[in-house]
Amino acid sequence: MRELSPRNSFSFFLPCHKRILVLADKPTCYHVFMANTQEILKAATELGKLIATHDAAKKVEGAIAKLQADIEAQRLLNDFNRAVQAVSEKEAQGKPIEVAEKHKLQEMQNKVVRNTVLRDFQMAQMDYLDLMRKVDDAMSGQQDGGGAGQQAQPDGDTGGLHLAGM
Repeated sequence: MRELSPRNSFSFFLPCHKRILVLADKPTCYHVFMANTQEILKAATELGKLIATHDAAKKVEGAIAKLQADIEAQRLLNDFNRAVQAVSEKEAQGKPIEVAEKHKLQEMQNKVVRNTVLRDFQMAQMDYLDLMRKVDDAMSGQQDGGGAGQQAQPDGDTGGLHLAGM
């Protein structure tokens, strides 16, 4: 029996939805399930429902509700985002950024960091995005989580995500 290698094993599909797998010169034919659009959409709906039950999804929903109820946190976040956008636009245009603008931006960032509603929202959002990255990696066949030697954490473990500077 010959050892399998990329040179002596290959596979291909036939128009009849069968796949022929040739291993060491011995062809094997088997049926391949071909999903239609409705089946894929049904599976996606089920995945969405499953994700909604995950702890990270529940936390982000709760954080969004708290943010929607806190007008001061919303104002602070909107003001900070506008200031960041204004500085970014100046940088993109090659215009100088005044020291006073940098200090104002730093002061606003400190206020955002100290606001517990915004901090909790950002942490919940990071955990949820980490879950979505793991789902995306699993769907694309990258089970290592995108990092060298980093394995996806099971059952809602975020792998110890922490916000820098908070």
